Amino acid sequence: DINLNVLRVEGYRHFCNKLWNATKFAMMNLEGYQVKPLADVMKDLQSQDRWILSRLHRTIGEANKSMADYDFGSATSCIYS
Repeated sequence: DINLNVLRVEGYRHFCNKLWNATKFAMMNLEGYQVKPLADVMKDLQSQDRWILSRLHRTIGEANKSMADYDFGSATSCIYS
């Protein structure tokens, strides 16, 4: 038996909707943007930016592992937090 918390599902739906809208906004405003090599960008970053990127890197790793293990709840939780 699996407990299904409807409020939790609704919260995830709202979160996914926010991700969708943020992605649409970014795609509309990044048209024609050329990505620079990471090595060129890293040398100009401040410590706060490096910290954010380290957290992003860790979150991507956790989410990918959870998705590979079919642990969708953990994947969603790590992305959400």
